[in-house]
Formats: sequence, C-alpha cells, structure tokens
Amino acid sequence: MVRLLICAATVLLLCVGQANAQTSLVTPHPGYTYYNRPNASLAEHNTDVRTCLGLASRLVQPDPSAGAGGGGGLIGALVVGVVRGVQQGMAARRGLVANTTNCMMLHGWRLVQVDEALGEELSALEQPALATRLDAMVDAAEPTGDIVRIFHNEAAVREVIAFGPAGDLDKIPLSLLALEALEEDDEAESEQPAVRGERLRRPRSAASPRPLTERQLAALAPDSTLVVVNIAGTMGTGGTGFSFSRMGEGDIMPGFIDGLPDFFTATLPQPAFALSSRPHETTRVFQVPPGRWKLSGLGHTLWRTHFCFGAPFFEIAAGEVIFIRLDLLADERLPVYSPEFASAAVADLPAHILERARAASFTNGAPSTCGGSSAFYAWEIPGAPYLESYALGSRHPSLQPPPPPEPAALAIDVQAPTSTETSPQTEAADPLAESGAAIPGQ
Repeated sequence: MVRLLICAATVLLLCVGQANAQTSLVTPHPGYTYYNRPNASLAEHNTDVRTCLGLASRLVQPDPSAGAGGGGGLIGALVVGVVRGVQQGMAARRGLVANTTNCMMLHGWRLVQVDEALGEELSALEQPALATRLDAMVDAAEPTGDIVRIFHNEAAVREVIAFGPAGDLDKIPLSLLALEALEEDDEAESEQPAVRGERLRRPRSAASPRPLTERQLAALAPDSTLVVVNIAGTMGTGGTGFSFSRMGEGDIMPGFIDGLPDFFTATLPQPAFALSSRPHETTRVFQVPPGRWKLSGLGHTLWRTHFCFGAPFFEIAAGEVIFIRLDLLADERLPVYSPEFASAAVADLPAHILERARAASFTNGAPSTCGGSSAFYAWEIPGAPYLESYALGSRHPSLQPPPPPEPAALAIDVQAPTSTETSPQTEAADPLAESGAAIPGQ
C-alpha cells in the first residue's frame, strides 16, 4: 500500500503543471527572460520588481489534494503529507514568478527572452555582475533577445489561459536573480500593505446573494434592483464563474458598514456527464443593492484570477435591471448586450424584467486590495472610459503615444526700409498684407 502511494505520488509530481505553449497568466514563460522598458533605469526596474514580488507573495495557490491520504493509515498520511508539501512549495514558486510577471506587464515592462547560450552565461554570473550586465539591457528600445510578452489585455482573450493551477517554472527570470538581497531593516521599511485598524465584523445580512429561484422570481416586486447575467459556453467550460463586487470607499467593502450584500458570482453550471463540446448556456438573476459593481474576477472552482489592479465597473440605481452577457466561446471574453440576447435570455422570466433591462455602462480601472486569489491582473473593456487615477495596463505612461510635435514657428524675413522718411500710413502698413501673401494659420 505504501509502495503504491509512493509510486502514485511520484507520477503526480511529474505530471502536475505541464507547461502550455499558449500565453498564460498562471504559467511562467519558459527559457531565460528579463524585464525591459525603454528609457527605464536599473533602479526603476529593481523597485518595480520588488513591489511586484511583494504583491505576488500575498496570493495563495490552492491545494486540490486536501484530505487525501486518510485511507492509507498513519504511514500513508505521512507520505502524502510530504508529497503535498513538495507540491505546494513548487506551486507557490511557480505562482510567485507568474504573478510577478503579470504585475510587471501592467507597469509597462516587456518580457524579453534571450537565447540559450546567453542565458546560461548570464545566469552563471554572481548577482553584482549580473546586475551590471542587465543595467545595459533593461532600458534598451531594441532589447537583446525576443520580446515574448507585453500587456495586451490578455485576461479578455479567449486563447489566453486566465486561471488555473500554476504551470511549470522552467527558469527563474534573470531580473529576479539580479536583485540584491535586502537587509532586515530594509525589508521592514519596504512598501507594505496598509494595516487596517479594528477588524469589522461582517453583518449576517451581508451574505452573498444566490441566483434567484423560479419561485423567488415570480414573487419579485416590479421595482426590484436586479443584475441579470447570461453566460454562454460549452459543457467543457462548465464551472467557469465571473465574480462581481460592490465598491465602497477605500479598501473597506460597503457590506461591513451597511449590512447589505457586496459580492456574488455568476457561474456556468457544470454537468456531471456530457460532451465537452456541446453548447451550454445559463441565465442567472441576482437581487442586489444599488451602487457601483465591478467585474472583479474570473475563475473555476479553486482557482480564481482577481482583477485587483483594475476592473471594469458599472452603476445600477434603485429599481433598475442591468443585463450582461458573457460568451466564453467568443474571441474576447467581454460583456456584450443586444435586445435579441436579452429577450431570449429572460423569455421565461416575469415581463417587468425585460421591460426594464438595459446594458451595463462600464468604466475601466477600479482597483482593490490584492490577495487571497491564485492569480491577479487587470481587465479592460475597449471603448469604455477610464478612471483618471488608472495608470496601469494600456494606460501606463510608457505605452502612450508621444505628444504631437509643436507647430514650427513662422519665419518671416522683413527687409529694412531704405529711407527713414516714411509717412504714417507707410509705417502702419503690413508689407505681407499689402502684397496679398497668405499667412499660414489665418
């Protein structure tokens, strides 16, 4: 029995987290890589890397095997415990590197991969020597190597793996290896999350709302405030859910203060037995308090990606009905609306819901405290406005087009008069105007 457990554990260690060739928010890019941003200094590079490492360290990689090993007795539990410890350590390192890179992309950096020979040469250097070499590489407009990733709103792209277990870590990025170790005093003085004062007790009435049942829908008041979420996908994408959070002042969720719900998740049901490619669709109706609600995350079961760096949000007034459609099969996972979608989705619901339904009007860039999820990023809706305070992702200064050049000054060569004896009319006359010449800009 013990031998069987050890063999099974060994196979599991070899199979967990296979690298995926697709762009991924949860798998570190293979090969030797470093971060590059034109005109940035090595000091700016190191500051951003340390900040991103600190934020990424707050995230948690779930343990899907929790509770395993009980059937093998004490020895079986010990073996499984050791294996789980190794797995969790590997998952934590993978997640830390993947999320540090996510954070750096949002801060305008590019991920650059060098060839194997140069990578081996650089990785063999001691930290000071490696930092010296990177000093000449991190700011280059034409970097050494291939640019393999830059922010392009990846969380919204269907082909991008936006959530899931942390994938294989092939090589630790050179940018991390080049960091100088912090002294204990420096660590204490480094940027830390704000410590909240007295812990507020969440009121019981702030429990997350569940989708309304048919009986509850039939009994709804005609002025109920509702969010209708329609999710389209396949049986294989069942279990995928979108999280919504109510916005408050600062980091404190409003549910701590007013006792009302401040979070719900709309999930595509996951059938037990079905063809994975078979179309699958669901409509969920949630009764919510009015206010600002952001689309704060995306995930499946244990693994969730939190859009804490910037999430799109909408405002709903008392008595309104907001309709949101999310298509997991579209090229981009973006909210869409059309009267046809709304009519089909709520055809079996009370008539007053469709009569009041309108599209959500989104604004990009709502931040929140990062932590507790397995990955983080930002999610932007193209064409929607942005909060002025949002300066990450597509709004990072390094990704903005340069300002237009100033118009060239008009150079006019005016000949000096040949005689000082001129009439007042001659002195006041404009020689260009008299000649009929056109002045640019008039």
